[in-house]
Amino acid sequence: MGPATAEIKPPPGEITLAGQQAKEEEAARLREEEEINRFLALAEEDFNAGRIIDPPGINALEHYIKILKIEPDNSAARAGKDKIFQYFLKSADTFIKERQYDEAERALVKADITEPDSREVKLARLRLDEARAETERVAMEEERRRQAEEQKRLEEEQKRKAEEETKRLAEEQKRKAEEVQRKAEEERLRAEEAARKQAEQEARARAEIEAEQQKKEEEIRIQREQQQREQYAQVMQNGDAAMDKKDYTTALQAYTQALEIIPGDPGALDGRSRAQGYKDTCAAITGEWDWVLGSTTIISADGKLQNFALIPNHGTWECTDPSQRTFTLRWVVGGWVDTVTLSTDNNMVDAINNIGIRFQGWRKGTQKDQPVQQNPIYGK
Repeated sequence: MGPATAEIKPPPGEITLAGQQAKEEEAARLREEEEINRFLALAEEDFNAGRIIDPPGINALEHYIKILKIEPDNSAARAGKDKIFQYFLKSADTFIKERQYDEAERALVKADITEPDSREVKLARLRLDEARAETERVAMEEERRRQAEEQKRLEEEQKRKAEEETKRLAEEQKRKAEEVQRKAEEERLRAEEAARKQAEQEARARAEIEAEQQKKEEEIRIQREQQQREQYAQVMQNGDAAMDKKDYTTALQAYTQALEIIPGDPGALDGRSRAQGYKDTCAAITGEWDWVLGSTTIISADGKLQNFALIPNHGTWECTDPSQRTFTLRWVVGGWVDTVTLSTDNNMVDAINNIGIRFQGWRKGTQKDQPVQQNPIYGK
């Protein structure tokens, strides 16, 4: 047996440094694991509470995304994100079966936010389009059938009425002929007996009747004019009240009614012109707009708003002052209130929100070279 070989050991300081590094790596791993478990618990809690992709900051999708940023291959986070995706896909299919197509579209928008450019979403949208088309086709067929039945019924009714009218006219003509003949005979006999006396009596009667008729016609004319003035004043008052309430459709109807009572009346013409102008101005803002940060906002005629962005938003709007072309937009998420002025060509809005930030929007398709607007608070 040869001589024993001495064991070579690293210096004590090197052992201490390596051990410290291992401890720090283990501590970091444990912190990441703890953070992942916390986000998993929050995601499950938010999903069960219905906070799936909103509100911002406290929803299941954001928690799963945070986990995948820490550990991209985390199976639980991937499964949770897929569960959200499948939830919205199934919801969309359910809404399609129930013919709630708008709800189905909203579910697919959320699914697309969860998994952008997914083939499953594209297939679901095809199913939605096919379902809508089938519903419209069935409705059109039903309407055509109903119209054909109605046309047949009207033709039969017209034929029956025509036959009855022909019979009635024939009987009426016969009765009138007999009545004319009888009266003619009676008149001849009366004329022979007292032609002069009858003539005098008829002359006096005609004079009395004409005088009474003239009196009644004058009273009716005066009464009709008074009623027209009262009716005109009432409908003009109704039109002015509707304008004060910004109910321009009712105001337009009232001023039109006033013109039917007194054609060409300047006050009614001016009121109708203002009501029509204000109504057209209030309706001009509806449509699809290019909004802040490259998002899209849809302003609907029913007074509702939708903004399609990474974090969708919705709310309501009202026509504040059509004479100044100003509108007020109130958003649910964030509590933003935008005061908007519509351009005279109806293709651009100049807005300022409730904290003084200004921005602009363009009607979709009218500003081809429009630059993406910066976030007025944080930059791009």
